[in-house]
Amino acid sequence: MPTYVLKDIDFKQAVLIGEGLAVAALIMCLAFVVADMGGPSVLWHMIPGIGVFNFPNSMLTWDVIVLNGYLFINISIPFYILFKHYQNKEAKKSVYVPGAIISVFWAVGIHLVTAFLYQGLQARPFWNNALLGPRFLASAFAAGPSLIILVLAVIRSFTAFKIEDKTIKKIAMIVTVAAQINLIMLVSELFKEFYAPTHHSESAYYLFFGLHGKNALLP
Repeated sequence: MPTYVLKDIDFKQAVLIGEGLAVAALIMCLAFVVADMGGPSVLWHMIPGIGVFNFPNSMLTWDVIVLNGYLFINISIPFYILFKHYQNKEAKKSVYVPGAIISVFWAVGIHLVTAFLYQGLQARPFWNNALLGPRFLASAFAAGPSLIILVLAVIRSFTAFKIEDKTIKKIAMIVTVAAQINLIMLVSELFKEFYAPTHHSESAYYLFFGLHGKNALLP
């Protein structure tokens, strides 16, 4: 969004790297869906017409749609831009800018759908939390750009591709703000669970302190 919509030239160095990392992350996320389904051999159950896709009732089908859609966007836009560079031609903004704008909203949708997938599990009280969607977004704006900074640092150290300090500093500012928002929501969640605990707080107690001698997760 800063690159294509706000015309911030400092972010331009990072945008294709970010989209490349998004592709890697999306492939990993889709692998989790395969695990959730029980393995590759049962994926045919979700193919419309052959199996039962169960859209829009199943949150997992929403997850499959947003992940595959975002994967397509993040492969097609960089491929188009890089292919035009390979041909020594200028990429047409009328082709890739609409896709970039769609990807901004689609990215928000991915995190909300994934949060809703967990949030809708009534049997997991600590996840069954109205703050999960906003926290997913805040943590994504902290973790994703952090990973981009690390990758840019490696690229700058070991290749001839020049990354400006101001690019990294601007991305770091996004991480800083998002991390603080995430921490505020975390403190709010912890206050709700531990200030006046009920039996719904046992999931949180188990996670942070252990429960009935079960404390292997604490380290």
